[in-house]
Amino acid sequence: MTDGDRPCTWAEYCIVMEDEVALKPKGLAWDAAAAMPLSAMTAYEALYDHAGISVPALEDISRPGGRRSQTSEHKQRLLITGAAGAVGLYLVQLASVSDVYTVAATSSNARNKEFLQTLGADETVEYSDLLSGNKKSFDVIIDTVGGSTLSGCWENIKEGGTIISVDSASYDFVADHQKRSLSKEGVKALWFIVKGGRRVLGFLAQLAEMDMLRPFVLQTYPLSEVRQAYDHTNGRYSGRGKVILTIN
Repeated sequence: MTDGDRPCTWAEYCIVMEDEVALKPKGLAWDAAAAMPLSAMTAYEALYDHAGISVPALEDISRPGGRRSQTSEHKQRLLITGAAGAVGLYLVQLASVSDVYTVAATSSNARNKEFLQTLGADETVEYSDLLSGNKKSFDVIIDTVGGSTLSGCWENIKEGGTIISVDSASYDFVADHQKRSLSKEGVKALWFIVKGGRRVLGFLAQLAEMDMLRPFVLQTYPLSEVRQAYDHTNGRYSGRGKVILTIN
């Protein structure tokens, strides 16, 4: 991933600035390392830069969930929508080492509950539960899916809480929800575009080397088959992880 002003990194050669790169995490294959930057940095910036959750010190993390020092009733409560998706699975993993109580929301507990719990989720819920009369209360909600799920977040946020969306189609959700009288006074709401950089990449790489952050690769294609890769990602497919282009 390079700066948004200089995209097109699906190429044999690419010029990058020093602040855009970090060493590949030791122990990760090249395709696994390639799966991390965009989604993992988006998760990092949403959780730490915009939601204001404290970045854990690496020396305090010795195992998955190692920073969980507070009792659950005293932790900040975080809801992640699309928790089993590209950005969501990194949000769950980062939250699991950040001393917050993490609730992971997806369309199916049957399909995703066990997987999300292995990543560190404290609890899993289905969207239908969030949109029903069974409202929950969260300090922070990070949305990755938009639509009616994002609209329903307002009923589940605490006074003074924060709602963040990274769904590309929801870039104007704040103004739209205000017009529709969905928003609440005193709730911080925003949509952002990831900036990235060496500092964040370095932190994520260290977590990966500690086996505290796992990337997932669904399938790889050679660069010459980029059209097939696009067709794969645009269709309905089972499995988890990124589709990766390789250069031999």
